[in-house]
Amino acid sequence: MKKVLSFFIAFFCAFAAFAQKNFEGVLVYRDNVVSKMDGVSNTTWKKILHLSDPITVLVKDGNFRHTSAITDSYVFPTRGRSYYKFKGYDTLYYVNTATDTATLISVTKNADKKMIAGYSCNSITIKTSEATYTYFYSAAIYTNPERTQNYHKERQDVFYKETSSLFLGLQQETAYYTYSESCIQVEQKAVDAGNFELPSLPQKELTAGSFLKYPAYKGKEGWNFFLNKNLDATLAVKYIKMKRSEDSVSQTAIVEFMVSETGNVYNASVMNKRDVHPKLAEEAIRVVNISHWLPATVFGDAIPYKLQQPITFQVVKE
Repeated sequence: MKKVLSFFIAFFCAFAAFAQKNFEGVLVYRDNVVSKMDGVSNTTWKKILHLSDPITVLVKDGNFRHTSAITDSYVFPTRGRSYYKFKGYDTLYYVNTATDTATLISVTKNADKKMIAGYSCNSITIKTSEATYTYFYSAAIYTNPERTQNYHKERQDVFYKETSSLFLGLQQETAYYTYSESCIQVEQKAVDAGNFELPSLPQKELTAGSFLKYPAYKGKEGWNFFLNKNLDATLAVKYIKMKRSEDSVSQTAIVEFMVSETGNVYNASVMNKRDVHPKLAEEAIRVVNISHWLPATVFGDAIPYKLQQPITFQVVKE
């Protein structure tokens, strides 16, 4: 009897060890993004985020390689770095994933379940100061959380610690868009380690300005010249009251507006209406609406972009 019991204990221990084997294989995802900003389309956000569908992910030894039609990325959680090779660029860009400026607010394991790629998935919601992430995962797709404890970007270390799984679905909510990924294929198989060898290219840190060029005023004489030429300065004398003790007084309208892909202005509004006389706010919007800009670009493609410009009306005692 003792021998039989020992056999079953050994068998179940071996089975448990097998069940906890790190997933190695291929995952294929579809992605989508939905804009929350007026004047910025879903297609524009795809350009900004450099998205291309589908995404094939190779997984081996806790490392990931993501491949789409326009991007190859190499994620090494234990190193605290991710690398990106963008189509048409002969540079390997890197991001430090060991740190994240976002503050962790809450972690909630949800009761609802969802079927993804044939797997029954639980979900967990991780809220930070920058975004809210809801992950869908299956315990059958195991990964050792110790390998990802240094992966702080978007607080993925928290997800892996709480679930010990790879995610099969993701929904990210920001103030500007909703981004989602859903796995459509899971294939467990051996993956060649050579897939994770970095391309022999110059390396450079990836920043917001690496591929994004901001809108620029189109006029040769400059923005201030444009304002001096077109702003009705007589309105300041009419609508700004000056005390006898003052030598000068001013009001500044902060105008927020969109610059389109063609450089035209739309959706202009004054952000600090309480600080500015309505007639001055109206004049600031009028002048901004007749301005022309060079559009913002990301990866060389023109995109609409939101700007803010201060416009000051001043009265000086003569």
